[in-house]
Amino acid sequence: MSTALFPSLWAMRPRELESLCTQMTLHHTSKLDQPTEAAGPMGLFPGQQDPGDLPYELVGTLAIVPVVGPLSKRGDWCLTSMRRIGQVVQLAASNPRVRAIMLDIDSPGGTVDGTEELADIIRAASEEKPLYAFANGLMASAAYWIGSCAKEIAAPATAQIGSIGVVMVHVETSRLAESIGYTFTVITAGKYKAMGNSVEPLTDEARAYLQSGTDALYDLFLEAVSTGRKVDRAGALSVADGKVFLAGEALGVGLIDRIESRESFVNHINEEVRMDLTTLKKEAPGALSEHRAEIETELKAEASKTLQEAVAVEQQRCIGVCGVLMGQDASQKLAGVLAAGVSVEQASSMAALLGGTQQTPPQDGATAPDAQGKMLAALQNAHGQGLAPMAGKDVSEQSFEALVEARMSEAKCSRAAAIVHVARTNPEAHKAYTNGLSRKEK
Repeated sequence: MSTALFPSLWAMRPRELESLCTQMTLHHTSKLDQPTEAAGPMGLFPGQQDPGDLPYELVGTLAIVPVVGPLSKRGDWCLTSMRRIGQVVQLAASNPRVRAIMLDIDSPGGTVDGTEELADIIRAASEEKPLYAFANGLMASAAYWIGSCAKEIAAPATAQIGSIGVVMVHVETSRLAESIGYTFTVITAGKYKAMGNSVEPLTDEARAYLQSGTDALYDLFLEAVSTGRKVDRAGALSVADGKVFLAGEALGVGLIDRIESRESFVNHINEEVRMDLTTLKKEAPGALSEHRAEIETELKAEASKTLQEAVAVEQQRCIGVCGVLMGQDASQKLAGVLAAGVSVEQASSMAALLGGTQQTPPQDGATAPDAQGKMLAALQNAHGQGLAPMAGKDVSEQSFEALVEARMSEAKCSRAAAIVHVARTNPEAHKAYTNGLSRKEK
């Protein structure tokens, strides 16, 4: 395979990188030159048999995302796609069933290109939900770069962790070309345009140029490890010499946090994110009180908004009914009174504004005025509910009872549920109704 097809910078353990380059050269075909994402924007993920399946393992409320094998940004050359891993992490973070995410890593690393992009996605997901990493055999180089973003890293005793560093592979073919009679002439515009090419001997200046780029990427790696593991640069630098550690050594130098089996770590995560109300009361009573106050404030605001909307709807309904039964002039007057927030007592003393005079309530045993009977008859014809005057009840009681009956008919609910709904959405009618009951009890 032409070396032009290889990325020039790798964050990968050298042993696996050499083996990978050999395999890619021996098994080079036109199909392998195409990115595996060409078949579709998402494709199938490891362990995913059907596009409708979750692209990660769900154990309880923990989403386990596989990070397996050599990595590249797009999954070129049949490597594992970092962008697909990022998509799976984002899907898990957005799933309300998922309360935590674990990266199940068994990888020697991969290309530098794409690693920081995936690390950014993982860091963003960790701000939404707790994110953990498990070194399931090998977590080296770019794989450790990615895993260092986790809040906690665990590994079995036999796992290998580390290889923090950046590798650039430079291949010089000038002597090979000369032996077979090839002469290459490199023509450039710009001093650095072809510096470090493979057909000319590597000069000191070219080596320094390539080394500076490698050092800059190494600094990014150190910064990621320092941030993720919460150590200073000196601490990160002390373990960033490319060495690979067994789990026990890695724990000793701070590269991981726990040595345990995958099953045990999964159980640990599920227990950690399953803090119930009793535990929260015991361990963080202050946080619980603050959380409760925040929820109560939100619920009150939501209830107030809902009530205001319900009142506005009911007012418009009453104004509309008034307009049909008593004319638009009365309807407009009623709308003005309601907009001014006039109470029932205030309206009683302002009856003249509605086009009439203040009426004296009928004495016990007296019949309702003809106007009330005609209004009820009109409502009966319009609504088809068979409404009838309720003897012994004043207007406020009739209004509340009518609203309750209407709610029962509309929602197909019990009378108790209807009373609760009407009392919440029409507090003034409910208040007048209860006042009326109190007067009768006296």
